[in-house]
Amino acid sequence: MVNHSRAESLLFHQDDDGVDRFDALICADGKQVHGDLLLLSCGVGARTELAQLAGLPVSPGILVDENLQCWTDERIYAIGDCAQVAAAPRVGDLTALPAGGPSGLIGPGWRQADWLAARFIAEVLGRPETAALAASVSAVVMLKADGIDVVSVGNTSADPWDLSVDDHAAGCASSPLRASQWADREAGRYVKMVTRDGILGGFVYVGMPRTAVELTLLFARGSELPFDRSVLLRYDGPDYEPEAGSAFARDVTVCWCNEVTGGTIVDSAEAGSTTVACIGAVTRAGTGCGGCTARIGDVLERFAAATAASAT
Repeated sequence: MVNHSRAESLLFHQDDDGVDRFDALICADGKQVHGDLLLLSCGVGARTELAQLAGLPVSPGILVDENLQCWTDERIYAIGDCAQVAAAPRVGDLTALPAGGPSGLIGPGWRQADWLAARFIAEVLGRPETAALAASVSAVVMLKADGIDVVSVGNTSADPWDLSVDDHAAGCASSPLRASQWADREAGRYVKMVTRDGILGGFVYVGMPRTAVELTLLFARGSELPFDRSVLLRYDGPDYEPEAGSAFARDVTVCWCNEVTGGTIVDSAEAGSTTVACIGAVTRAGTGCGGCTARIGDVLERFAAATAASAT
């Protein structure tokens, strides 16, 4: 592990089959970090230096309330990847900084910008104040890499073999978290579902896109999973029929970055936006990480087929 050292180049060697293999990461200070595998990733790091120098409260992000106003100066607002939305402490509250941080997704930033613009317009025109901005209901973490499908949604802390020493030990009356998981190492597939009283509260999937669509809808609706969790795996099986699942349900989230649903894409297609590029221009779907463009295409293809069938 080399902290705070800028990566500058990569070193490869050629194996006996003539294939280039990763050998080492070369840092700007001359260090070489050797390894068998190179994983490139980056996260969200809010630039809070200016706010901190100005004496504003910061944690991982600049701390703002549900109105996107700084905790200590109502004249200052923050949105997007630098903003950490949390309720401002009241007199007598503990001084510990809140958990969490900026979302790292472009969708909440767009939503915050639209809401804040509407608030400013209302103030200028003397209209009633707009309601506080609703927080995003889901915690989504995704690996944004072409050809690699990895997503974690909600609370995934439980493991299948955890003892039943759960929230009761902490004085909480709720039921314990339960986890079910399935893995196929050869196919590169994995899914874990975490429930409380049968209600899906979080899941992780790798290489299971159709199952993930079904789980996403169940998660968003706060639905109960079937008693036999294995029936959900059939959506990524060879005999999968789209009509059997919720892949094209209107309330399924197609673009997580911008929180665009299948229904929004269909409505846009009905209005004349029938290509992926047009959908991106109208709804912003697919303009974030780009990992959803194939699914947008599937929705448009299904829409075109349905339109052609109804015309005959």
